[in-house]
Amino acid sequence: MQRIDRELSSELVESPINPASINISAPFMGKKNPSFSLQLNGEGLWQWRKLHSHNQVFDSLQASLVKVGYELSSSARSRVGMAVYRRVDYIVKKALSVKNNTTRRAERSQYWCQVALHPDEITQMPGDIIHQLKRENEELI
Repeated sequence: MQRIDRELSSELVESPINPASINISAPFMGKKNPSFSLQLNGEGLWQWRKLHSHNQVFDSLQASLVKVGYELSSSARSRVGMAVYRRVDYIVKKALSVKNNTTRRAERSQYWCQVALHPDEITQMPGDIIHQLKRENEELI
C-alpha cells in the first residue's frame, strides 16, 4: 500500500515541463537590485493548468527547477507559488478565449512571464552542485 502512495504523490509533484521552458537569469553586476529573474514559457504554464492550488504549482516548479540545478527555499512557497499560479490562470484564460487552435498554440508559445526571486529564496544553484561534486571527487582521490 505504501508503494502506491509514493507513486501517487510523485505523480502530483513530478513536472511535465521541458527544462528549456524555464530559465533563471542572474542579476546584473553593479545593479542595485540583486534579485534573480525566473522566466517561464507559456507552454510550461499551460501544462500546469490542471493544478488547483498555488502549493501544487510551487511543488511542480520546484521539481522542474531541480532538473536545471536550482532549488528554492520553503519560505518562497506562498509568494512564488501564488505569482506563478496567477500567471498559469492568465495564460489558460487567454488561450481558451481564442477559438482557433493554431492561434491558441501560438499564444501559449509566445508568452513568457518573469517572477523576481530574492537571493535568500534560492537555496541551491548549478554552481553549488558543481562545487559539491568536485569536493566529493577530491575526497575519493
